[in-house]
Amino acid sequence: AENLLTHSTSIGNPLSYSNSQASGYSSGCEITYNAILAPDGTTTATQIDQRGAANNYIYGGSSISLIANKLYTYSIYFKQNDTNDFYLTLDEGSFGGRRYVLQYTYSSQTLYTGYSGAAGSGTIVNAYVLSVGSGWYRAVLTFLTSTSNVAYLVDMICRFSGANKTYVWGRQLERGDVVSNHIPTGATASPRPSVWTDM
Repeated sequence: AENLLTHSTSIGNPLSYSNSQASGYSSGCEITYNAILAPDGTTTATQIDQRGAANNYIYGGSSISLIANKLYTYSIYFKQNDTNDFYLTLDEGSFGGRRYVLQYTYSSQTLYTGYSGAAGSGTIVNAYVLSVGSGWYRAVLTFLTSTSNVAYLVDMICRFSGANKTYVWGRQLERGDVVSNHIPTGATASPRPSVWTDM
């Protein structure tokens, strides 16, 4: 298994931006790196503050080339702060293709998935949310890419309902329909180590 996303434990690019609004990766959101304990016990989880604007958002920070008509599985850990839900979109073709949507509502523990944005032939094959302890969840979404216009995948978080803040950690994109334990990455994608201790 390989995590195709770079800087997987942070949102945006932690080498370029500190605890501030990350221009170039954000529209109005404020990012705080190393805000709280992550699921692996390290203080590496990121806080996203939407700052009271419903349409503010933040890019994950990696634009990944996709292959048409192939299965991919995206996953991310998230934790409630003062939001009502967690909202994620995955865009093919750098916003020019199919948009996959995942929304989890904390109070009712309900999961919504669907499509919006430009038309495309891609489909969601499977999606679920797992509680992993200490208030953390892991969202998993497997999708079959469209037959065209899939040059880049952009992951985007925010547009929460309710208040402002949420925590995220451990973005991951893998080829195929199986999700692995989080594989940390830096400036480059990383395969799963041959010797591995599951969390």
